Amino acid sequence: MLVLAATGALGQDSSSSNAGCVDPNVVPMSERVNKSEFTRNFLALTVYRPAPGAEFRRIAELESFPGWTDEGERVLDSADGWIYRFSSDEAGVGASYFWLLRRAQFTDPKLSPTPRQLAYSMAGVNPASCDGDARPTAAGVAQYGAAAERWCGRIARYLDEWLGLAPLYFAVPPGPDEAMDLSDPDVLWDWMRVMYHHESGRTPVVDRATFERGVRLAADYIRDGDRLERPLGDYLYPCGAEAVAATALSPGPPATDDAALRRMLDALDRLSSDLSAMQAQVDGLRSEVEAALAR
Repeated sequence: MLVLAATGALGQDSSSSNAGCVDPNVVPMSERVNKSEFTRNFLALTVYRPAPGAEFRRIAELESFPGWTDEGERVLDSADGWIYRFSSDEAGVGASYFWLLRRAQFTDPKLSPTPRQLAYSMAGVNPASCDGDARPTAAGVAQYGAAAERWCGRIARYLDEWLGLAPLYFAVPPGPDEAMDLSDPDVLWDWMRVMYHHESGRTPVVDRATFERGVRLAADYIRDGDRLERPLGDYLYPCGAEAVAATALSPGPPATDDAALRRMLDALDRLSSDLSAMQAQVDGLRSEVEAALAR
């Protein structure tokens, strides 16, 4: 049975963490095998110490993002970096989209980057520091000294690995200097899966619907000035469709409490949004199948 409606229906608090909600379309925690998956930090956003034993250089912007959590034991990478954790897949997706835009300092406009521009942005390296073959320039040596080779090497690794994975997700993969229209939901979904796969080493564990909820969370957060006007629960996996349907179809007097009715309308709006997204996916698949049959 498809579960489509949202939290917040029929008296349920929409700010709920949805802890008992299990999305059958994503890989469960028990089957996640690497740190970017079980921290829900799909871009492996990590902070490091300036020196051994020092405090971590923390990122306030990420720690303010809805769903960031420091609960539980810290997850560290092989270089003693602290991999941030998020409380839901949607929050992890949202943080990755938020960070992609915030780090797109070498891309203008931000939603039309090339893979090369994104590599420099995600690595935090000025493009003037490396040449077209990702070798240090005089400016790079002046800035990074002996570490210039390592910093430019990060650009080369990002590009090689991203472009090597792109054919798994794009019918026509982008070239290193080809602008991608990340305002197109399909292109964004394909490219972010490339980046997630790069960090996890396998097909991403989230599905398209979860991804779109996370992007919507980040977009609303950015639009409202780095704050969330709606409860975080409104963006999480929608449990409660059966309750909505059962109450709507059951005999007896309808709810008269205004707050309950407003919650029901909110749930129906979210249900409509999810159905529209699913219909768009169905239409896309239908077009692909029809095109294949016509060949």
